[in-house]
Order: sequence, then structure tokens, then C-alpha cells
Amino acid sequence: MFSVLELTDVDDVLRIEQICIDRTGCADKSIGFNIFDVAGSPGQAFARVGEGFIDPDGNEVTITNLHDFCRIHELDHPSMMRLAQGKSKLKSYKGWIHRNSIRKRAYTKTYEGFIDPEGHAVGAIVNIAAFCRERGLDKTHMVAVAHGRIISHRGWTCVTGRQRIVKVHKGFISPTGERVEIVNLLAFCRENGLSPIHMHNVKSGVRRSHKGWTWRETDDTSA
Repeated sequence: MFSVLELTDVDDVLRIEQICIDRTGCADKSIGFNIFDVAGSPGQAFARVGEGFIDPDGNEVTITNLHDFCRIHELDHPSMMRLAQGKSKLKSYKGWIHRNSIRKRAYTKTYEGFIDPEGHAVGAIVNIAAFCRERGLDKTHMVAVAHGRIISHRGWTCVTGRQRIVKVHKGFISPTGERVEIVNLLAFCRENGLSPIHMHNVKSGVRRSHKGWTWRETDDTSA
């Protein structure tokens, strides 16, 4: 069990702690259990000095007693220690970095061959994450386009990626009896007030006709 001796502001903790140590004599082994007679963890007189920290504003900071520094500035002590040790994947914490944990890139990936929705070739993209963020694109999908896993993303394609297979529908007969070759059935239906599903059903034989459109197989029908 424990009880709160006194509530105080964070900036005033060490001063109040020192007053309590002096008043109670808890650093005296015959009275209490405090290891040190100086406020702090384990006391400023024995605190290690940490160099190499860089604050969020880019200023290099020397920290005496990292544990207390983290407590006062509401930082996570283990995370700051990991920065200082430089042996983990953590390279920054709340804007703080350390000389031992500077992020190093062996190379910068460059993507080439992207085509925008208007059909214009785009130059080499060095930072694809920033490129996508500025244009409201999804980085994962754009990388998939570049690697050929998907054909396009929001109209963007890539010359090195997978190319769209163009299907030509050659068997449709218009209401006036003319054979019509349709390259983009979806766009054709949208422009002419037709249902793409019904037109596919006409082609597959599920429906006999749709708004006067029929399907007639020919020797030259490829799709």
C-alpha cells in the first residue's frame, strides 16, 4: 500500500522530493530505504550524461539524467534509450533523433515509365510516397502498377507494367441491322444508354436481344 504525500507540478517534482528526503531522513539506512540522498533517479550526482540527441527543432542537446529528462518532458525512456544505442529499427521518436540512429538509405528507388490519365509520360519518380501523397494516389497500388501486378490505378499506367488486353466484340448487330465492332463495351453502353450486363447476356445467349441489339456469330468473331 502507498499514499500520496503531496501533489505537485511536473517541473517541481525534484524540488519537493528533495525536501521530503531532507525532512524524513529516508536516505539514512536506519530510518528509510532511499538509496541516495539526492533527488532524482538515481540522483543527479550519479547521473550519466547523454550526448548526441537532436531535438525536433534540429538542435543538438546534451542530457544529464535521461530518466528524469524523459519524465519531465513526457517522453518514453526506453524509446530514447533505443535511439541512443542505435541498434534498433527505431530512428526517431516524437521528433527526437540521435547521431547513433541516423536513418541511412543504401539507395533510393526510382520509378520510370508512368503514364498519367491524360496519356502523358511522366519523368522518373524518385520519392514515390511523396508523389502519391501530393496527388491523392495510393502508393501500394502505384508500385503494383509499376511491377505489373495490376494494370492501372486511377487512370495511371506504366509502360513497363502489364498491358491491358483489348477485347473487340465483332458480333453485335444494331437495331438497324448493321454489324458493329465494339472495342470498349462498357464505354459504348454508357454512351448509348445500354446495360453492359444485358449486352453480355445477349452475347452469351442468355438474352435474345437488348433494346434491339442482337448477337450473330461469324467466322471472324474473336471475342
